[in-house]
Amino acid sequence: MKSMAELLPLLPLLFLSACGPTTDDSQAEDLASLIQAERTFAHTSVTSGTRGAFLEFFAADGVVFDAGPVNAHEVWEQRPAEGPMLAWGPEIADVSEAGDMGYTSGPYEVRMTPDADAVAWGHFISVWRRDAGGTWRVAADGGVAHGPATLGADSVVERAGGGAEMRLSLNEGEIDAAAMALRRYDEAYSRSVAENGFVESLDDFVHRSARFFRNGHHPIVGRETIANTPAVVDAVWSDGEMSAAIISDSGDLGCTYGIVEAQAETEAGSPLLHASYYRIWKQQGDSRWRVVVDVLIPIAPTGG
Repeated sequence: MKSMAELLPLLPLLFLSACGPTTDDSQAEDLASLIQAERTFAHTSVTSGTRGAFLEFFAADGVVFDAGPVNAHEVWEQRPAEGPMLAWGPEIADVSEAGDMGYTSGPYEVRMTPDADAVAWGHFISVWRRDAGGTWRVAADGGVAHGPATLGADSVVERAGGGAEMRLSLNEGEIDAAAMALRRYDEAYSRSVAENGFVESLDDFVHRSARFFRNGHHPIVGRETIANTPAVVDAVWSDGEMSAAIISDSGDLGCTYGIVEAQAETEAGSPLLHASYYRIWKQQGDSRWRVVVDVLIPIAPTGG
């Protein structure tokens, strides 16, 4: 696999654009508007129906992870207007320096009717982009299931990972270079996990305060906790196949997703398992991309 030294020349020149830097005030406003968009999305799901909310708030090319990454509108248009109610609330959020891309995460619950008790819980992870009119739209959304959780929909939302260093906006060529570098890092991370395992890959690729999401677990927070969580480190996945990479206009925040495979040892043999991987990356002060969110969403086998 490529060493980190081989990857570094692929990084964009982030400080050469003539556009001005963002300010603390604009960052705070961008973050607040993203959090409000998430809360409005969640409120619409409860008051007007989950299907309609997803169709309203997702970008036309936004994806969900339903047997792999698929177009959200195609999925939700096939679902009945009347169905279980999905409620949620953000607990963390972050936004790019350009204010054009961000992500949110928090607990969710499922109720068969608005007045019924919750029957399922988990955590969602959503990536947002601003459209041409400046409105936040969901670009990707996935999640994991786990035991009961408290929503806290109106609680204070933590900024994940803290603020980045002040950066200049990028021109088109620099954005393309940043996207290429992100793809290389994603491929190298997948390959490293496949060949060496998660523990050996954490220092090179994962942010110290990263959040990992696995079915059956509340968020696994921090590199040290991740390294001591069997649900993460005992999994042996193959090299991943990337479907897409999304990057902010400032080149400091990105998202990648695709498919990975695993061989599960059982008494009946070694069936091939599939899962969607879904990662959010942030570029750090050392100009390296680091994973801040890592999600695996198992794909249920069909047929048989």
